[in-house]
Amino acid sequence: MSYNIAARDQRWNRVIALIFLAVLMVTLMVVPAFATGSVGAEQQIVNGVSSGMYKLYSLFQALLAPIAVVLVVWNVFKALFFGEKGMEGAKKGIIIILAIVAVVYLAPLIVSTVSGWFSGASGSTTNQVFSPVWNDPTGGGG
Repeated sequence: MSYNIAARDQRWNRVIALIFLAVLMVTLMVVPAFATGSVGAEQQIVNGVSSGMYKLYSLFQALLAPIAVVLVVWNVFKALFFGEKGMEGAKKGIIIILAIVAVVYLAPLIVSTVSGWFSGASGSTTNQVFSPVWNDPTGGGG
């Protein structure tokens, strides 16, 4: 039985990268929670992050369409000229491309649906969102 050190190292590199990404995302989510200062500082942070994310999403959406077209054309080329192996790879590639395009273009719907699930939370700052005070929809007390 042979032991492939390169494959093991590649797996560990992926695990470390995923852990780093998760820690980074949690850190970036928590940083605005400690913002204090003038009245409305939290809302300014929320507005700034929201505006920046919308601009980033718009840029990503604008770049995605031409890249997806080029990748689909490449996969069609592979299907036509690389034989059966190219056909299998092209089918897989086109399915992945379509899934990514669908997720990106449906992202606003997904985000609004998920945020609608939490619309009953009365927290207005990030600290309150992490430990929200939920409104009872039935109107009954505790």
